[in-house]
Amino acid sequence: MTAALASKKTSRSQTYWGIIAATLLALTGVLANKCVNVMYPDIARDFSVPIGTTQWLMTGYMLANAITAATTAYLLNRITARKVELIAATAYIAGALCDALAVDFPMLVIGRIVQGIAIGLAMPILWFLVFTQISHQKTGTVSGWIGAAIGVMCTVGPLYSGWACDRVSWRLVFWTLVPAAILSLVLGQLTIHNKPAGNSHPFSFGALALLAVAFACLDVAVSAADSTSLSPLFWICLFAGLVALGCFVAVNNRGATRLFNLRLFAIPAISFAAVSYFLAEAVNVGMQAFLPTYAQYALGASALLGGLTIVPGSALGSVASVVAGKWADRSGFGKPIVTGAVLTLIGTASVALLQRSLTVWLLLALYIFQRVGFDFVYQNTLSHASHLVPAGETADLNAIFNVIGNYSGAIGSGILLSLFAFGRSATFGSALAKAFAGGRLAFVCGALASVIMVITSILVFATGKRRVSGEHIVVSR
Repeated sequence: MTAALASKKTSRSQTYWGIIAATLLALTGVLANKCVNVMYPDIARDFSVPIGTTQWLMTGYMLANAITAATTAYLLNRITARKVELIAATAYIAGALCDALAVDFPMLVIGRIVQGIAIGLAMPILWFLVFTQISHQKTGTVSGWIGAAIGVMCTVGPLYSGWACDRVSWRLVFWTLVPAAILSLVLGQLTIHNKPAGNSHPFSFGALALLAVAFACLDVAVSAADSTSLSPLFWICLFAGLVALGCFVAVNNRGATRLFNLRLFAIPAISFAAVSYFLAEAVNVGMQAFLPTYAQYALGASALLGGLTIVPGSALGSVASVVAGKWADRSGFGKPIVTGAVLTLIGTASVALLQRSLTVWLLLALYIFQRVGFDFVYQNTLSHASHLVPAGETADLNAIFNVIGNYSGAIGSGILLSLFAFGRSATFGSALAKAFAGGRLAFVCGALASVIMVITSILVFATGKRRVSGEHIVVSR
């Protein structure tokens, strides 16, 4: 009996160490993203590219991230999470080295894309381990602590990259990522153990190709919408993207194989949760990419001071994530999620309404509401959704929400930076007047997205509980 108890404790310890290893790799991706948000002006200057073009450092990363995440429903049911983590960590090291040694902007983008592929595997591994190896009674708390760690990276990243840009070089950021990824690789290979559920169906390359085409076309359309007149390229890519997305749904649902189970959207709560999840991350990543840039162009801040605008909010978001997770485990997910959506709206709407009075310090204060609100919503929304499906659908749900979250980040940052560029190019006058006009468009867009998020967050808990069981939808009251 003593031996059995010791074995159980060892197994539990190994489970948590495996989650820590996966979290460490995921955090390198978060840190890099928050650093890149501050580095746009320096990179644009060093490689002589327009500021609007630098958005591809984020959108290219997020696009690769989203497409790769779509493969994880198949991979994690077919092979062990440890093997997937090995691939992810190795790829991340290669991408970080590519960026640190980049000789031109395309090489820098390629490195970011490789990192996006790596984190597209790493994030689903992390949440798969949480939702399959941690009891439902503790998922909110564990998710909260993971969110807190992400918040710490969001706090450290802008300060570190601002200091690196001002005192050393933005390349230092990418050199820093390499040892952390190596540590994750070693620890993960020692501690991550699981038995895949199995998957007898072949992989749907057709569905993946259509999804990739759809996302790429829509990304190009967003990046092409940064001039005073929408070019034919915008309309062609928008139409092609929507057609490819429709074809993906048809092939995925009716083909001999599927990328993941889209029938989960037959559960109304899952559908509304997916919209909330999309908008929360779109606003979060979009504002994190845009606010440091706006502070530098419109408020005359340095790179370090621009990065500081999102630091206190990120730090308090870490605390909020833990509080929200414990609150959800104790009282259910409804209150923390809706509260977070309202806080996000307060933050984004206040920035839009008070734009003429903005200073770096007021921007910093208002961002706290948006970031704390995000940390109440994001991890809890995914955790709540995982409780609505049976264990056999966890990998599918995890893949779907990671695709949604990752692609929403690409869309969010792309739209806000494109709106900023659009407003600047459409306005006559001083550089400050142009920056103000671009900022107004971006801030209003963020506020409108937050309004919709509040509505869908309420609807998640107003539509009853419906679950997918096997091939049937089961309704429970």
